[in-house]
Amino acid sequence: MLQSRRGVLALLALVAFVLSGAPFAVAEPLRVFPIEQSAKCPVKFARFHHDYPATDIITKKGCAFLSPIDGVVDEVSRKDRWSGKSNRGQDRGGLFVSIIGVDGVRYYGSHLMEVANGIEPGISKAHICSIGREGIKKSPQSIN
Repeated sequence: MLQSRRGVLALLALVAFVLSGAPFAVAEPLRVFPIEQSAKCPVKFARFHHDYPATDIITKKGCAFLSPIDGVVDEVSRKDRWSGKSNRGQDRGGLFVSIIGVDGVRYYGSHLMEVANGIEPGISKAHICSIGREGIKKSPQSIN
C-alpha cells in the first residue's frame, strides 16, 4: 500500500509541475546527412522543386542512402513502376523508402538503385543505418 501511495504522490507532483507552466528541457532529435560522406559521393542541391516543399539532393550512383533520423519505416517500394508512357505522379519516385522520424516529420528517399535487405514498413530504424543505394533505375527525375 505504501508503494501505491508513493506512486500516486509522484503522479500528482508531475501533474502539478506540468500544469505550473514551468519550462523543462526536451532534447532535439539527432539528425544526420542522408548521403554517405566521402570524396566519391559529392552532393548537389536542386534550386527548385516541382509542386510540393522538398529538397532534392543529387549524388552519384551507388552512394549509400542513410536514414537521416531515428524513426519507423513507413513505406517501401522495391519495384520501379515509372513509365514514360503513363508518367504517373505516384510512380515517379522509383525505388524509395519513407521514414516517419521521431520528430513526426516524413523523410523520403527516392530514385534509389536498391533498397537494403530488411527494410520493411513498421521496422524501427536508427539514423546510422544504410537503407539503400542511390541511383536511378528508370525514372528520369533527380534523387530526392
